[in-house]
Amino acid sequence: MHAATSSLFQTSADPSPTLETEAGFASLAWSMSSDRIVFSDNAAAVLQIDPASLPGTGRAFHRLFTPDTQGARTAVVPALGPGPDGADRSGTYCVRYRLRAGDTPIPGVVIEERGRWRVDAAGRPVSATAILYPVDAPADRTAAKAASAVVSRDDLLADLAADLSTLVRDRQGTLGFVIIALDDLAGLNRHFGFETGDRIIEAVGQRIARRLRGGDILGRLSGHKFGAVLRNCSETALAVAADRFRDTVGEEPVAIAETRIRVSASVGAILAPRHAPDLDAALGRAEEALDAARHAGRGQVRVYAPSTERDRLRRRNLDLAGLLQDGLDEARLAVAWQPVVETATRAVVGHEALARVRAADGAFADTRAVVDLAARLDLADRLDGPMLRRALAVLRADPAACVSINISAATLAGDGWLAALEEEEAAAPGLAGRLTVEIAEAAVLGDHGNLRPALDRLAAVGCPVALDDVGAAGLQAFGRVPVAMVKIEAGLVRAAVTHAGPRAVIRAIVEAATAAGAVVVGKGVECEDAAAMLAACGVARLQGHLSGAPVVGPSPAR
Repeated sequence: MHAATSSLFQTSADPSPTLETEAGFASLAWSMSSDRIVFSDNAAAVLQIDPASLPGTGRAFHRLFTPDTQGARTAVVPALGPGPDGADRSGTYCVRYRLRAGDTPIPGVVIEERGRWRVDAAGRPVSATAILYPVDAPADRTAAKAASAVVSRDDLLADLAADLSTLVRDRQGTLGFVIIALDDLAGLNRHFGFETGDRIIEAVGQRIARRLRGGDILGRLSGHKFGAVLRNCSETALAVAADRFRDTVGEEPVAIAETRIRVSASVGAILAPRHAPDLDAALGRAEEALDAARHAGRGQVRVYAPSTERDRLRRRNLDLAGLLQDGLDEARLAVAWQPVVETATRAVVGHEALARVRAADGAFADTRAVVDLAARLDLADRLDGPMLRRALAVLRADPAACVSINISAATLAGDGWLAALEEEEAAAPGLAGRLTVEIAEAAVLGDHGNLRPALDRLAAVGCPVALDDVGAAGLQAFGRVPVAMVKIEAGLVRAAVTHAGPRAVIRAIVEAATAAGAVVVGKGVECEDAAAMLAACGVARLQGHLSGAPVVGPSPAR
């Protein structure tokens, strides 16, 4: 036996390898705490290596692997936390790898290893026992990788995860992960066709592959993105490599048939495990770096650097996303009612229903942040639907009530929300006339064509529409959609208290709205000076803390 090894299938002090030899497999036992690895006597023959080269540690064994499979074995043991019962745990695994003699892969040899790993009660890897046997090289994933300059997304991410696991476990070494994205692939496809676009992507991949070092891996992450794992890569080398990839893509036009097409790429890079200890972090932060590169313009490179402010914003967005989903699922959506009053008499003429999402501790999240995040996550209908139901309940209960609610363009362009309103109006004629639907100025300016059918349906049931948060650009919206009300944004109102320019804008808005038959409301009115300024500009109604703060409740306070 090598180094006093023992067969996994014998328990005597001097086991015989006959069973393994006849079956064509070898066996190993690996202690992860000491890194000592023990092979059966026939292991060198099965692995097709010199018996003198048979290693005594896991690390030495891994050095015999070809670069494209060096992280394969360490990736199979999961990173587990302590077990619920404090007991050791185990599981089975299967992995394949290729061995090499010096720098040359042993031709046609792919080893499959099947075994069982064990972790202790604290979740730390303890040991692995396995059998080893050769398989046909064409059946192996790594053989296909070796034959191709660009591997699949799955293979790329598997290798990245394995390498990160090894680096974190060994607590030494770094790697670079780089995302290279072709700029404006949609434009290339539009101008030259999808077939040409595919050929450009293939050519770019081959260009990048030629600039890799031995042992590095290039894979296709998505339609226009490549990912590269740069092993044994320092921070300085990463920046140099990222610039090299960018320059390689754009150094000369891509020749397609008789055409030469110039392309460029944006590059985002991350040094791991320093800034990304696992696969999810590496992907996410490399994408962040890529986004920063794209914001800087075409053909730019950015290497991820930690940012306290960015991390704070990310945590806030994650918290809000969870709160939005959980809050709506657990009926934590509340409504705050803010009065709208006549400027001259301060008499209440209606209330705006404002969404509030309550956290588990009873506190409300920042409303603007929640609404914005709901739109980005395509969850706006999760707010809009319940808000409509709350508003309709108030209108049914109080025949004198007038309520306005904010509706996103995405919800309004759909059918479900409008169908619910039409059904309610059919059951109680006249009810929709006391509900005002507020649509953001930006939505009207950006995509009013898609809103037109919805606006026609609102008009058909007698539901008035308000143009919300109108600023200087809002003058362009008049005439595009029929509105009964115009609400001036709070920022413009605050600025107009002390500056003549904003006051001139407000007067122009009032003039245009009056000509269109719409009433004007000034928002964010916090003081008498603001109220007096709006009155002088001809604003008919006020909304803000001066006339009443939003109050959470099932219905408006009377």
